[in-house]
Amino acid sequence: MHTESKTLSIIQAIGFTHDYNGRSKPEELCEEIFEQTQNFIAKMIDTVYSDGPVYFVWKPFSDETHNALKIFTTFGNKIGTNGVNTSDFLFSRKIVIRTDDFAVLTPEELNEYYESLRDKYSQTDLSQLSVYHVLYFDDDQLLVDVYSTQESEW
Repeated sequence: MHTESKTLSIIQAIGFTHDYNGRSKPEELCEEIFEQTQNFIAKMIDTVYSDGPVYFVWKPFSDETHNALKIFTTFGNKIGTNGVNTSDFLFSRKIVIRTDDFAVLTPEELNEYYESLRDKYSQTDLSQLSVYHVLYFDDDQLLVDVYSTQESEW
């Protein structure tokens, strides 16, 4: 598997959390998240305009029984919080991730990627390793751009 250095920069991210029980295969999880986010965008269409990426953040080595996923898209218009219950949503004005572990994968290759991270970072606290998964279709095939980073804040 080829990895390289790369930066992920996203502005105006809006999303939600999803409890992950670890039972789904990575390819099923990616398809489910992509579909959930498309439904989320459709429900938000009167509030936000989104043509940005669908991505989720996960700590694959966390010891938590129900490891929460943070699922996001971006929006292109300014929104006000008047009348909007923002406690139901996650919001971030800017996310910048710099990694030496960027790779373009199919969802079926994600377990191999996670194992390579486990080997590479075996001497560190793996529970703080977050993996950003950017989902998109290329020629009718679901692909995942993955970025990893150490994050203590969650």
